[in-house]
Amino acid sequence: MISHGKTGRLRPSPHDRRTLWFGRYAQPRSYTAPPPIDDWTGHPPYTSLGNDHVGCCTRTCYGHVLQQRCALLGARCLLTEADVLKAYAEGTGYDGTAATDHGDTILNALVQMKNVGLGPYRITQFGRVNHKDPVELRAALHLFGSLIVGAELPRAIQTAGATWDAPPVGQRHDDDVPGSFGGHAFVITGHERGKWWAMPWTQKTAITDAWEDLYLDEAWFVVDDLWVTATRAAPNGFDLARLQTDAAAIAK
Repeated sequence: MISHGKTGRLRPSPHDRRTLWFGRYAQPRSYTAPPPIDDWTGHPPYTSLGNDHVGCCTRTCYGHVLQQRCALLGARCLLTEADVLKAYAEGTGYDGTAATDHGDTILNALVQMKNVGLGPYRITQFGRVNHKDPVELRAALHLFGSLIVGAELPRAIQTAGATWDAPPVGQRHDDDVPGSFGGHAFVITGHERGKWWAMPWTQKTAITDAWEDLYLDEAWFVVDDLWVTATRAAPNGFDLARLQTDAAAIAK
């Protein structure tokens, strides 16, 4: 049985004209086709980072990106639960009580983690990915190693085990209603034919294409100095100069 933590994504992030969109500068014709099996999950010790008892998933999800990237680079992840809860408190007004544990949007969290950081780490760039385009999702995942996603979870996940699937139309029940368990932010770390690998809390979970199509409603890429620097390419060969050129093109 998969252990579940808290949810905490208030609602899908609003559209903002300042947001970078992956598809604006990485057109399908320029994609390097990702392999049919592309799994960047690795074997870091994914920890709850407070999301087992606090609705801080909008910060914890980037914490899982950090744990993943540190493991891929053979580095020790210095992020702590206290770092995540501090950022959540500063970004939302959470004071340690259930009455102030209201959650947040992914966009608000990303802006904070770019401007202020998360513990000793800071996002250098982030942008949106079209969650309704599986080709774009796979290309972005291959390029950045992981994606932060938001979903309206159904209660059915409580008994779904390690694979989340959506029943066919006409066979759905109250427990399959989107959002009946709450909004949640988590990371996707890989894909293969018909499914995606995800880390909703601390256990690797397979989500089918049908589940992704019904419940996922936003996706984001994040770049930081762990993934790529001016002197070190990312584990997949992506280099900072190319990112800076692309980001400048978006800004025009």
